[in-house]
Amino acid sequence: MKGLAGAVLALALAAGACGGGEAGAPPPAEPPETAAAQPPPPEPPASEPEDEPETAGQTIEPEAASSETGEAEEPAQEGGGRPADAAAQPPPPEPPPSEPEEEPETAGQTIELEIIDGKLEGGARREAVNLGGEVTLRVSGNSRGGVHVHGYDLYVRLEEGAGELVFEASIPGVFEVEMEDSHTLLIQLEVS
Repeated sequence: MKGLAGAVLALALAAGACGGGEAGAPPPAEPPETAAAQPPPPEPPASEPEDEPETAGQTIEPEAASSETGEAEEPAQEGGGRPADAAAQPPPPEPPPSEPEEEPETAGQTIELEIIDGKLEGGARREAVNLGGEVTLRVSGNSRGGVHVHGYDLYVRLEEGAGELVFEASIPGVFEVEMEDSHTLLIQLEVS
């Protein structure tokens, strides 16, 4: 702190001795802000009175305090230059290794069909499935006979109105699924 006060005092004296300003103008009350960042001038001779206040009329804030070299000191830090609060925080945990998930293309899909009196409840519709995926056609209702999947040439025989067919959607395209005997369209199966 004493080094800073000496630097400020020497700077003020040097500015006054050199006529630091316009002729007849009083020397500036405070040195420019850059004075603290510059190296201090040599210490004044010991013959000068030292009963001057250390701050020479300036208020020095704690964060603006300087070392003996005249350079601003940084707040104390831990951990090799990082602020102390950042060093106290642990790094985020790594996610646990995940098990391989099934590809969406091969995930199984179930299509529910309710057939009442030979017609699909809600009317015919289009159902999209993933190419390469497993498809389950689950049929319920009161109809007898069978359900045919065109293009794959697969059949579901209905026993007491119910039946189920599981197959791999290995052929891309749009295929009709209909009641076998009446050829009534139930769904269009879109494989892509």
